[in-house]
Amino acid sequence: MERKFVLKDYISKYGNTSFEELPLNESDILVFATISYGDFMAVPRVLKKYDVFNDEISLNVFSKHETLKKISMRYLSGPVVFYNFYKNILNCSRYKNLRITRIRNVFSKSKNTQFFAMVYLIDNLKFIIYRGTDNTIPGWKEDVLTAIENEVPSQKLALEYIKGILELDKDSNYYIIGHSKGGNLAYYAFFNLDDELKKRIITCYNLDGNGFKNDKFDYEKYKNQIIKIVPNDDIVGTLFDVNKNVIVKSSSFSIFAHDVLTWNLNPKDMTKILRVKSLTRSSQVFKIVFNKWVSSLTNEEIQDFVDFVFMLVDVNKSRTVNDFIKNLVNSRHKYLKSIEKYPEKRKKSIKKISRDFLTDYFQVYIELSPITQKIKSMAKNRIEEEGEQQSEKKK
Repeated sequence: MERKFVLKDYISKYGNTSFEELPLNESDILVFATISYGDFMAVPRVLKKYDVFNDEISLNVFSKHETLKKISMRYLSGPVVFYNFYKNILNCSRYKNLRITRIRNVFSKSKNTQFFAMVYLIDNLKFIIYRGTDNTIPGWKEDVLTAIENEVPSQKLALEYIKGILELDKDSNYYIIGHSKGGNLAYYAFFNLDDELKKRIITCYNLDGNGFKNDKFDYEKYKNQIIKIVPNDDIVGTLFDVNKNVIVKSSSFSIFAHDVLTWNLNPKDMTKILRVKSLTRSSQVFKIVFNKWVSSLTNEEIQDFVDFVFMLVDVNKSRTVNDFIKNLVNSRHKYLKSIEKYPEKRKKSIKKISRDFLTDYFQVYIELSPITQKIKSMAKNRIEEEGEQQSEKKK
């Protein structure tokens, strides 16, 4: 079996190589996106000596064991994963000069607003970073709801933030990086800038961020400034997605493939991700069926539908695609038991939506089967041959 290379391999090989020796590359972008999940505001005792918006804060400030434990708690795949990743970053010289500044943190439970942005400075490079969602199911649902609403508070804040940064620093050009919801915010902010400010964005990286319900952005016009990368077994990035994306091979699947640390690097050149040609069948099915369903539901139904879909992932705990498919029906039964106390009308609606969704899911899954596709291709060829034969007879 061919060995799979991921970010820890890149860090191990190039961690002590300077940016002068090895220029900024795709793997660095993934590293920067992952660092953003440090819950820096969880350690007020460390930050009290700093003006988090104006001061430049070194990564080493968060290096003590107890501090690092606290900032690791929100990572997608769990605190241990982030703790070990951050330790590796601290132990290499490539990122030793990275400073964090311009931190803006906005949280409002009543307004469903969770926004965190910052600027990275390293050597002569500057990055505007939008943090994504955390490792909770409500966090995943926030990704979906960001896609469903025409505009949410965090998107407005993202645009306000980038305008403010570019106004404060008029002589610099910036990269933009966002993962998950952060990718959605990165694209929203970039596309809503006026053309003069857009010229100051070198590249906007959207790493598996969800799309937009009423998407009218001109992706073709700005194709040289934007890059969206999604894992091959994608869920989050497929939501209302209309753009042609770069697809990276992931070592994991489904919601677990959302984690950048599972994304594979090119074994011949670890400065690049391992690109593949298409999404997996299960990802294609989810994209087709989910987007169709969300478009047809009321706002109230959407809330219940989102609860149901992400419960499938939470309850399943499947580790392979086949397990996930096999367990869908059982998971639905568990979900229906969990809503026994809901009003009858709402329960009836959820039962119908969940049943019909799974029916559509299985139908499309079969439709996209290689066997089904081969049969359809053979049938099409046969029809075309018969048509040609009929034409010859008429002559």
